[in-house]
Amino acid sequence: MEPLVAYRVAVVAVVTGGFSPAHAGLRYVLSAGGGIVVGLAVGYLVRLVRRRLDDPPVEITIALLTGYFAYLPAEMLDVSGVLAVVTVGVYVGWHAPELSSPQQRLQGLAVFEILVLSPKIRRGATCAGVKTYICSPAVAVARSVSSSSASCGRKINVSGE
Repeated sequence: MEPLVAYRVAVVAVVTGGFSPAHAGLRYVLSAGGGIVVGLAVGYLVRLVRRRLDDPPVEITIALLTGYFAYLPAEMLDVSGVLAVVTVGVYVGWHAPELSSPQQRLQGLAVFEILVLSPKIRRGATCAGVKTYICSPAVAVARSVSSSSASCGRKINVSGE
C-alpha cells in the first residue's frame, strides 16, 4: 500500500475508531489506478509534443520536466504521484526511439551526465588528477590525452571509436 494512503487510512481509523478493509482497499486501488492513468495521459501528451519538435534544447527541457508534468496533476487529483511519474517514465522511455533525433540524444546525454555529476562537483571532485569544479569528459581529455581513463570515474576513448 502506498505510504500516504496507508497513513490516511490509519488516521481515519484512529479518529473514527473504526477500520474498513474494503474502504482501505478501494482507496488504494483508486490511488494506484489513478496515478497510472495520469501517467499514461501525460506520457501520451508529451509524446505528441516531442514528436513534432526538432529543437534539442526544448526537447531536453521537456524531458527533464516530464516527471513534474506527471507528478503535479496526480497529486492535485489526490492519486499516486509516484506511480504517475514511474508510468510516464516507462511510457516515454518505450517510445524514446521515435521521439529523439541523434543530435538530441547526444546533447541530452551530456546534460544528464552533468546533472548526475553535479553532486560530485559540489564536493570538489578530482578530474584527471586536478581538483576542479568543472569536471567533464572534455576537461578530462584535455588534461590527460595519453590516458584512456580520467579520475572522475568515466572511461574516455580518446581515439573516438
